[in-house]
Amino acid sequence: MNIIALIVDDEQPSREAIQELLQEFCPQVRIVGATGNIEEAMLMIGEVKPDVLFLDINLGKRTGFDLLNMLGQQAFDVVFITAYEDFALKAFEYAAVNYLLKPVNYEQLIESIRRIERKKSTNINSMSKLISDVLPNTRPLPGIIPLSDMRRTDFVQVDTIVYLEAKGAYTVLYLNNGEKHVKSKNLKLYEAFFKYHSQFVRVHKSYIVNKNYIKAYKKDTAELVCANGILIPTTLAYKILLGLII
Repeated sequence: MNIIALIVDDEQPSREAIQELLQEFCPQVRIVGATGNIEEAMLMIGEVKPDVLFLDINLGKRTGFDLLNMLGQQAFDVVFITAYEDFALKAFEYAAVNYLLKPVNYEQLIESIRRIERKKSTNINSMSKLISDVLPNTRPLPGIIPLSDMRRTDFVQVDTIVYLEAKGAYTVLYLNNGEKHVKSKNLKLYEAFFKYHSQFVRVHKSYIVNKNYIKAYKKDTAELVCANGILIPTTLAYKILLGLII
């Protein structure tokens, strides 16, 4: 599978390093351009229509987020490559395929390309197969959910999950001990998994909540008050659909 890539990074050594890694470890990727200028990047994106954009966060006085905001709805995937950890959650809001820290680890780069390949080849209509691939062993382990990434798989007790929040193509799971897990699966997949667990309800397009942690409902703001004072927005449509009566 041929993947067309464009690199946007304002540091030439970084651009060259990414190109070398892609050429050595990801031969299926065809690099059609590299630039550190936002205006030039916009022109190149319009011309070459890349499958993936390798994008730095800091681009001089502007950012990679500025570029994406200027482009609006995009038809390409984004892999952020940056020296800063602080923008990871914001990157997920832009449905990033991955968030890689410099110096880039070649194994993480390979995994990013694999994600793009899987995304391109996945049959969207086969939702049940997709769920079985990304959330294995759901029936044999009804009280446990496996949370996997490229390094490890954590087996988390379902009852310890307070709520889940959608962040673009990613989902953040918040546990009762304060831990949070960011996973590259969308909220709809987790909703399908939790149909076997009646304590979880979809209360908003971006939130699934464990009813056991709901403490109150604020009528003036239409928010749920959960453990530790966490506020979760709700919508009337989801309340009616799920029969959630507070």
